[in-house]
Amino acid sequence: ERFTEALDLAKGLREETAVAMMLERLALTAHWLGELDRADELITAALRRFRSGPVCHGMSLALHTAGTITLRRGNLAGAQEFFADSLRNAPASWLEVPFALEGLAMVAGRRGHGERAIRLFCAARYIRGGDRLYAEPAWRRQVEGSLGDWGVPDDDEIERIAEEVGRLNREQVMAYALH
Repeated sequence: ERFTEALDLAKGLREETAVAMMLERLALTAHWLGELDRADELITAALRRFRSGPVCHGMSLALHTAGTITLRRGNLAGAQEFFADSLRNAPASWLEVPFALEGLAMVAGRRGHGERAIRLFCAARYIRGGDRLYAEPAWRRQVEGSLGDWGVPDDDEIERIAEEVGRLNREQVMAYALH
């Protein structure tokens, strides 16, 4: 209700970026409610507005939401492309990068690339500083619920991977995630 109210206000003020951001939030909400057709409509409208407006961090968020919806529909190739685009559009700060990395990790895990999934997940956790940066509870549950799909190795192997990933800089993390 609040997002719908905010959307109406943004439309009344003709604030296109705010309209796009509210459409993205409504799309994510529809996704979590299981209303995937509605989520698709809303995220398509949000992406169209973001693409026609000034560059802002909302594009990365909208691409991530599109990836989340697409992953839920089981389209791994489409989800991977949206999460990769989200990563490419993430601003210079690390704030949005972990979400895109986690999305890519879930895709890799579902494709049977467990070690890649773990590396991407560890990179996200490292960048996030453990749990210091906020992650929506529903997203956190989705990511953590997918860990079992990855063929998680023993604790020593995970620790080794986490230490290795923790030594990478932003460019190295981005290169690994995107290639």
